[in-house]
Amino acid sequence: MVQKQGIPSSTKFMHFENIVGEGSSWRLQSRQHSCRGPRIAILVVIEADTGIEFYKHAMSSIACYARVWKYDFRVVNSSDYRNECPHKDKYFRRHCVAARILSAYDYILFLDADIGVVNPKKRIEDFLDAKAEMIFYDRFFNWEVMAGAYLAKNTDWTKHFLDEFANYEFRLPKSFHGTDNGALHAYLAEVILGVNNAGLAPCLYVYAKSKNFDDLFMYEACIRKLLGNTTHFGHIKILRKGTAWARDNWMTNSLWNPERDFMMHNWKFTQLRTYKSTPLPVARQQFRGARQARPFFSGTGQAPAHSLNEARSLPGKSRNETGQDAGAASFQKILASSTHRLIKFLLSRAAPLMHCHTCCDVTQSTLSVAGGKYFLERP
Repeated sequence: MVQKQGIPSSTKFMHFENIVGEGSSWRLQSRQHSCRGPRIAILVVIEADTGIEFYKHAMSSIACYARVWKYDFRVVNSSDYRNECPHKDKYFRRHCVAARILSAYDYILFLDADIGVVNPKKRIEDFLDAKAEMIFYDRFFNWEVMAGAYLAKNTDWTKHFLDEFANYEFRLPKSFHGTDNGALHAYLAEVILGVNNAGLAPCLYVYAKSKNFDDLFMYEACIRKLLGNTTHFGHIKILRKGTAWARDNWMTNSLWNPERDFMMHNWKFTQLRTYKSTPLPVARQQFRGARQARPFFSGTGQAPAHSLNEARSLPGKSRNETGQDAGAASFQKILASSTHRLIKFLLSRAAPLMHCHTCCDVTQSTLSVAGGKYFLERP
């Protein structure tokens, strides 16, 4: 396999980068090398002890997709960049590594290792925006901006942004901080708001006192309220819920819609279930944090619904007196309603995850060229 100059890849994962033969029978107009266009790489940063078996289906689907569209698929061991990225937390170190890899491409699509492709007819180019240098997206089940999947443009500003994001490790509060997922929100607020950061202090207070996921989700909601209900923030773009390249697979129990879906998150080997011929039923989910985390937007996402002070338990008052239980119930109703609408739309033309019209046959050990479909072989 030909290595990109100056970009070491994990020898453990090298077989993912060139695995689909030229004789693939999948009928799709793939991009030719002579075609002028942005140089795009899909990047997954792993550790020396990362278990390949845990992510094999997701990563194999990415490898197949990248081969068809002539994207580079880089699987990089972060320990190869220890000198340049001395971070102790692997979740922060990977963003420093991304800044190093970015120099060799026009764009990189950074992905968690458990994100896989279900609809290879979608193109990464469809999500590029000439006005944005960093593109994130909102997750569906809470107010969180996804830290484990973003599009980065090769500019000095972007590389500085990623380096400073990684360096937030050294500014973390001594609390339940959520590593890079939590830190991203405070960092986004700093970059986007600049000196006009009135209102940030209460959010950071919640972050500093966070003890669990419920507190963390409240802090993230506070930041999102502060940033406002828009998508463009100068160099940064945050795609609205359901409009990005990936979403969590449990939202529709791994069913996907060929008109809207592209990639699925949380595609881990331990979560795979036996599939025969009957479609998997859609299970109603109990949304984590819905009982304690408070909404800062109405159901339309326009006007504030509750204040940060209302969300806290006040000394000397019961939960009923503060209205926290009523607010939590309201949040759960809003979240359930919006999620129901999403699921209804996605299932209107849904297909089981195993019936993806792509180019490969995914088995427990490798990818092989096949015509038309791949199927997940599950023990």
